[in-house]
Amino acid sequence: MSAVSPVQVRPAGRPMTVAVGGPTGLPDHLVARETLDQLTISQPCDGTILLGFAAPWRPVPVRLFRPEPTRVTLLGGTYIASLFAFRALALGALVHVATPRPRAWRPLAGRETAGRVAIQPPGSRPPVRGSMQWPVLIVNDTGPEPPDPRAGGAPWQTTLTVLPELTDAGETALSHADLVVLHRCLPDEAAVVCHVLDLDRKHTRWLPAGPEDGLALVTGHQVQYVCVGVTPEEYRMFGSPTRQDR
Repeated sequence: MSAVSPVQVRPAGRPMTVAVGGPTGLPDHLVARETLDQLTISQPCDGTILLGFAAPWRPVPVRLFRPEPTRVTLLGGTYIASLFAFRALALGALVHVATPRPRAWRPLAGRETAGRVAIQPPGSRPPVRGSMQWPVLIVNDTGPEPPDPRAGGAPWQTTLTVLPELTDAGETALSHADLVVLHRCLPDEAAVVCHVLDLDRKHTRWLPAGPEDGLALVTGHQVQYVCVGVTPEEYRMFGSPTRQDR
C-alpha cells in the first residue's frame, strides 16, 4: 500500500483542503487488543491514526496529536468516541474520559488497557501532561452542554468533545474545533451543521444519508466522507457501529 498523507486538522487561519470520497470495502488494519500491552514505540510517533477508508479502498489517516493543543468535536455517540480512544491507544496515548455514565465506557476500560484508560467524573483532569512519546486524549462526554472548548489545552494533548445532540453550546464546540466528526446526522442537525460550519448546502442532503459505519470529516469548509472500517477485535469489544448509545 502506498504512503498516504494524513488529513491535517485545521491550522489557525489556513483551512485544510481534502477530497470528498465514499465508503467501500474494509481490510483489517489495527493491532489486536491483547497485544496492546506488548506494544512499544521505538521512535517518536507522529500522532496519526487510521480513521477509515474512502473510495476506492483509500485509507484515511488523521493527525490526532500535534505539538499544539488540538480540539476535535464529534456529533455522535460513545461508539465512535470509543473507536477514537481505542485507536489512540495504539499510538501509546493515555486516555482520560470525563463522563457521568461510566458504564457506557466499560468496554474500553478492560484489563488489557489497565493504567492507560481513566474513567472519571466530569470536571476531572488528567494527572499527566502529554508528550510526543505519550500523548494524551481527553474525552469530554458530559452531555449536550459541553465545557467551553476554548478553555485549557496543552501540547500533545487532544480534547475530543462528544455531542449526543446539538445545542447552542454544541454549536460553539463545532465552530471552535480543529476537526469536526459527524456520525449519521439527522436532517435538522445537518442543516444547522452546514450553517455553523459554512458548508455547501448539498451536504444537508448527504450528511443524513450515510451508512451506520460512515463518518463525515470536516476541516475548514471541506468535507470528506469515510467508512470507519471496524476490525473483528473492535467488533468484539464494541459491536456494530451505531449513533445510539447502548
